[in-house]
Formats: sequence, C-alpha cells, structure tokens
Amino acid sequence: MELEVGERILSEKWLRNENVIISKFRNITHKIRRTLDKTIINETAVREISQELGCFQSLIYLPQPTGHFKCVAEHIQELSTSDFVSCIGSVIRPDLGFISRVISQRETIVISKGHYEMEELFTELNLKDMPIGFLIHDIMAVRVPMGPDTYGIIILLWDMDSLDSDEVHSKTNILTDIAEQVGIALQQTLLMDQEKVN
Repeated sequence: MELEVGERILSEKWLRNENVIISKFRNITHKIRRTLDKTIINETAVREISQELGCFQSLIYLPQPTGHFKCVAEHIQELSTSDFVSCIGSVIRPDLGFISRVISQRETIVISKGHYEMEELFTELNLKDMPIGFLIHDIMAVRVPMGPDTYGIIILLWDMDSLDSDEVHSKTNILTDIAEQVGIALQQTLLMDQEKVN
C-alpha cells in the first residue's frame, strides 16, 4: 500500500512538472511568434528563455555570409554593468569544436566547467579572463533550424546556482523545442521579406 502511494505521488509530481514545462513552452512560443520582425523575435526569445528557464545569460547567433555566426540578441539576468561584457556583435567560427557539434545534431548539448570545449568557447568569445567567465558553470546550446542546411544557435550560460541537475533533462527538451519555434518564426520573417521584394 505504501509503495502504491509513493508511486502515485511520484507520478503526480512528474505530471505537474510536465504541465509546467508545457505551459512555459506555450508561453514562450506565443510571445516569440507574435510578430514577424526578426529583431523583436530574437530579443523576445532570449528574454523569455532566460526568464522561464532561469539561466544567467542567453544569446542568439545567426549565420553570416562569411559562414561565421554573429550574436544578434542577448539577455542577462541581474548583473552589475561593471561585470558585464556584451556579446552582441561577437562572431563565432563554425569550425569551433563545440559549435560544429551543436550544428550537427538536433538535441541541446550541455557542457560543464572544466570541459575543454567551454574553455575553447570562452576564448572565442573573449570571456576567458573576464569576471563573467568565472561565474559560468554550465553551457547549453542548440541549433535553430532556419532552412535547408542553415542554422542559427541559441547559447545559454548558467552560473553555479541556477542549473538544477534534476531539471537538466526537461530544460534541454524545452530548449530544443523552443529553438525550432524560433527557427519557424525567423523563416516566416524571411518569406515575408521575399514577398515584399517580389
């Protein structure tokens, strides 16, 4: 009897967590898809992702004609401006190990402090010796599908206290789904721009 009660409590907790995830996903998707302005889509996405998933900083990188990725939107949670280094306009090479791994798969990738790819990414972003670099404990990244073989990237930075190991799986799943919605919104924007030209 006690075992059944325990299993029922765990099932109810799991269902509540799933409902929260679905609610967050719908909320973010609704806000992202409210407009067809690329800048607003990107800014809304990073703000909503940061707030709903609780990450320290969120960034969106879009592909450039050079093949590199350029940061077009960022959101950072409560940090004094003296410690903040903006990534807007920063460029990431597509051949960077972590970035090529993110682009090659659909699922969100997570790396933790001390992983060689984190050091490589920090060096690329000029964060290695900055105060913000010492605060980051985990990084999540996922590709944003924008068309055939065309991807953007969403990168989330987590400080030591914000990424709960029990929630990693659900947060990676929701981030993967949100990235696809951002991609759809950006594709719709490109179609609208093309229709205006024609």
